[in-house]
Amino acid sequence: MLAGEFISLLIVVVAFAVVGNVLNSKGLKGFLGEASVSLMLSRLGVENYTIFNDLTIRKPDGGTSQIDHVVVSNFGIFVIETKNYQGWIFGDEWQEQWTQSFRNGKKKRISNPIHQNYGHIKALMEYLGEEDESMFYSIICFGSRATLKKVSVNNPQVKVISSRSLISTIKSYKEMKVSYFRLNRYGLMLEKIGRTDRTTRKEHIEHVKQAIQVKKNKVAADICPKCGEDLVIRKSKFGSFKGCSNYPSCRFVVKRLG
Repeated sequence: MLAGEFISLLIVVVAFAVVGNVLNSKGLKGFLGEASVSLMLSRLGVENYTIFNDLTIRKPDGGTSQIDHVVVSNFGIFVIETKNYQGWIFGDEWQEQWTQSFRNGKKKRISNPIHQNYGHIKALMEYLGEEDESMFYSIICFGSRATLKKVSVNNPQVKVISSRSLISTIKSYKEMKVSYFRLNRYGLMLEKIGRTDRTTRKEHIEHVKQAIQVKKNKVAADICPKCGEDLVIRKSKFGSFKGCSNYPSCRFVVKRLG
């Protein structure tokens, strides 16, 4: 996508959002974040990198997996999850949830994006028929409005970065991981799903809605949606909250109660 086309697209989107309220604020922010990263990735160059944006993969269990960006090269397959958040970000690779802290003192729990992107990588590996995880790299890319205040990651296959470091991070990998034969095969397979029709996208949205509803139903029945154990009322110095009775093996928490 050229810079001129990108700017024109932004103008159209904003106009629709203001006039017709077509997109809610959350959807608009997500779209703009992904569009911005798509523009950045276009600067990698077509000689060594092939870029695929917004891929929806059908999974054998009937579900779908939506991947923001995939970059295929001889140096590996980079699976990128874009987060257009703001504020300070805290978390580590093992936590179920991370923390987003705002200037007004408010805090918000967010799902661990590393876990989320690992699910995308597994779906992509299954679709490509590839079992070697060493050629796949997970990149969690936060927008410029976010500050990675304290994020701990030890896995060399995972990078949590600011968008300004995206290109340099990808180009830092120099070791040949993917043969030219595999590179061509993967490119053809990804081009195929890159032409996803509206039906597949609707199926993905419906699948996500169903998963959220199942989780809500389990919580309403005081069942932990993560491990299946009972949910109980617990207390901490911050107040009461509902959490899994299987703590500390399971750290699922519903919400603060007071």
